[in-house]
Amino acid sequence: MQKLIPKYGVAAHLAFLAVSPLFLFPYCGEGWIASVVICLSVLAAVWMVMEPSRRSGELLFEARERVVRSLVADPLFWVFVVILLLSGIRWANGGVGMGYDAELRKWSLRGPTCSFMPGTVEGCGAYPFAGTLGAFVLVMSFRHVLGKAARMSFLFVSSFLAAIAAITACVMAHLGVSGAVQAASAQTVIGSFAGTAFALYFLGGLTALAGMFEIGWNKMLLLFSIAIGGTFAGAAIFLPPQLSALYMVAGIVAILVMLVYVGITRSAADSLKCAVAILIASLIPILLILALDPGVSAFEHFCAMVNADNLFAESFVRAHDAFSRIAFKEWTIHPWLGSGVGSFPLGIRFNATESDWVLIDVAQRLPTSGWWALLAERGIVGALMFALPLGFMVYSFFRRLVGAFSGGSTFVPGCFLGVIAVATLAVQSFIDPSFLAPEAVMAVAAFIAMSAASFPLVKKTATDDTPAGDKSKGDREDGR
Repeated sequence: MQKLIPKYGVAAHLAFLAVSPLFLFPYCGEGWIASVVICLSVLAAVWMVMEPSRRSGELLFEARERVVRSLVADPLFWVFVVILLLSGIRWANGGVGMGYDAELRKWSLRGPTCSFMPGTVEGCGAYPFAGTLGAFVLVMSFRHVLGKAARMSFLFVSSFLAAIAAITACVMAHLGVSGAVQAASAQTVIGSFAGTAFALYFLGGLTALAGMFEIGWNKMLLLFSIAIGGTFAGAAIFLPPQLSALYMVAGIVAILVMLVYVGITRSAADSLKCAVAILIASLIPILLILALDPGVSAFEHFCAMVNADNLFAESFVRAHDAFSRIAFKEWTIHPWLGSGVGSFPLGIRFNATESDWVLIDVAQRLPTSGWWALLAERGIVGALMFALPLGFMVYSFFRRLVGAFSGGSTFVPGCFLGVIAVATLAVQSFIDPSFLAPEAVMAVAAFIAMSAASFPLVKKTATDDTPAGDKSKGDREDGR
């Protein structure tokens, strides 16, 4: 029990933290979800420090001391502290909204209370702060706390929980729960798609299947199939068909990498087991469609999705261009701090031209381009709040990649997970701002950090940012 708790207890808490928004979005607004994510982040942070993965022969207080020292020595830790501070200030710095100048008899977009700090529309700052806090805890855990078995445990538990959330949300949409129905409509006016996070955990579930043999969980094959099939069902229902196809292509690439890796490192029989698990997983979306709508076959449902209004229709392309022009105008007015989180629907009224009103919906929450959504509402400073942590993690990835050539065991599917997740999300971001959604931020941040941690350890220096479970002595306890 003393080994089980630190090995899997932290991973389970982190998994609950990462997928909690997926359970709550059909029923709760962003404020309630933010409160849950913040509470779970604090609890996971306590577990991260108090129950880290231990090296062979290491006492618990020694492991805690080592983790604290490595956290303080990690530059990314302090980058996240600054980002959290700015995100908290943005949350508190409300006041962005419609303002009327009685003397000029003119409406305008009012700035935040503190004009030289990032601001937000009232009620829109809590969820981004919660997502940043959750990503901070997840990334630091992968870099300094979790060993290999714990990382595999996180991937499996998070993807399995996401599958349960996806199946539940599909049932709720069928029963007419408003939040689930709106998400299942996959309309661009809602700003982002809930299915993006499900699709990311679909990729995570495939990676967990490859890691099943690494930690000896062969008897849980059916649960891995449920994790993969359930998350893909969520992606298919809560994403437009074109984006579902994008993640299907990414999944096929991940499957090929997984099958080749398992076949080389294990045996052809184990590779066949993975293929069987994937075939079983493919039945879950079909059975779910048949269960919720018995009169329609899965093929008819697929054809209806493809023939529906899609992201390549001329109307969408013209609206996409109009929203990008509007976002560009907003960014040029507030280039450094942006107009404020949640302000884009207000900015439309001041920056849209007469010809634009024929194409756009005034209720549009964000531009259909994720990059312009980032710059318009958050400015250059907000873009740096995303770019700096990503840059540090990419540096760690390539640094560990170089170290991989010196020998040691490399979990290739885990290394590949962050690459395929970032690449797919980057492509999606040209037509959709879902990468700004906190649930997607937490998922992709964890996957990038895991990719770096899946390479063998570089020779350690005094300030290296190595996960606690990746030492040669400690890895024996964590299943390597």
